[in-house]
Amino acid sequence: MGRKLIIKILYIFKEGRLDKLNQSDSFPKEFFYSYDYLKNIDEEVDLIEVTDKSTESRLYNFIDTYFSKFFQISFSTSKLLNIDYLQKIKEAEYIIATNHGLGVSINLLLFLKRVKNKKILIINSGLFEVKVQNYLRKKLKNFVIRFTILNSEKIIFTSHNEYEYALKKLPRLRKKLFSLPFCIDTDFWNSENLDTSKKEGILFVGNNEFRDINKLIEISKSLQDIKFTFVTSLINKSTALPHNVELIDGDWNKSIIGDLDLKKFYKAKKLTILPIKDTEITASGQSVAMQSIAVGTPVIINYNNGFWDKKNLSVNSGLILVDNSIEEWTSEIMNIYYDEQKLNNIAVQGIENIKKNYNQHKFNIEIAKLCGVVK
Repeated sequence: MGRKLIIKILYIFKEGRLDKLNQSDSFPKEFFYSYDYLKNIDEEVDLIEVTDKSTESRLYNFIDTYFSKFFQISFSTSKLLNIDYLQKIKEAEYIIATNHGLGVSINLLLFLKRVKNKKILIINSGLFEVKVQNYLRKKLKNFVIRFTILNSEKIIFTSHNEYEYALKKLPRLRKKLFSLPFCIDTDFWNSENLDTSKKEGILFVGNNEFRDINKLIEISKSLQDIKFTFVTSLINKSTALPHNVELIDGDWNKSIIGDLDLKKFYKAKKLTILPIKDTEITASGQSVAMQSIAVGTPVIINYNNGFWDKKNLSVNSGLILVDNSIEEWTSEIMNIYYDEQKLNNIAVQGIENIKKNYNQHKFNIEIAKLCGVVK
């Protein structure tokens, strides 16, 4: 029997993961992107967590500040210069950057530090979003994207829509691109004791820039007989909201609201709604939609260019698409909210769809294969 291959895998996360790992409460694993799965296989797996603390290096602070503004990509090179971090980076065979900003940053850092022979995997959602309009800035941003892809082992697209967009833009680099749907921890997000007759109210969850807060408030004003709960940090507490709206400050990365509390909100509501601004390609609302559907609460979301998987959306998905007019939003909400049988049918079908197609185990297996790990 041959010697078992031990592979050093290093994850790079934004803040929030270490707090989760150190807490006693149960929590979902999807935003660990298979870290716990690989760790349990007894592989040499480690992590570093990027916080707001940066180095005193003027060069790297300059890169982070001005490159982030110029390219509209969040650079974090200065936050990776911790001596312990650099040592782990040099030891690692595989480096998994858990968003595209971290992926661009680690590639640039390795180039500047002249560190070679690292296999970099980037979990991506939004790298190809067109946020710059100036011709020169577009050209330079495209150079940064190509540089990042060429120096990575794989770019893992959690949105199949963005994956197809990238293939059209960079067909010669298709071997570097990999489509893997975002999946959720269905052991945590489950639908035990589903009873839609006991549900009440409508939920909104989200903090990213593509959530359409103006449309959200407009919808709540048009349906004042229904109670709305907004879990977000995007609305200032001084904002005038309708009397039927409860505002709860919530941010997963900063642990403002816990997973168990969020799960209770999902389970208690009849519907979750996700008004989304139109983007060029970036998916928004993907994780919230899947979590909500998995616990038995259907989701209504508007058509947008960034919708993550247009081809595989079926009538049995638990997800209802609407045009982004206030009339269609209110009409679709009322048609489902006040029809108990329809609500229950959509909920049950959605739960099965998530279990079958978007459970975390599928994601784990594919990440393990990409890292050369065979269980």
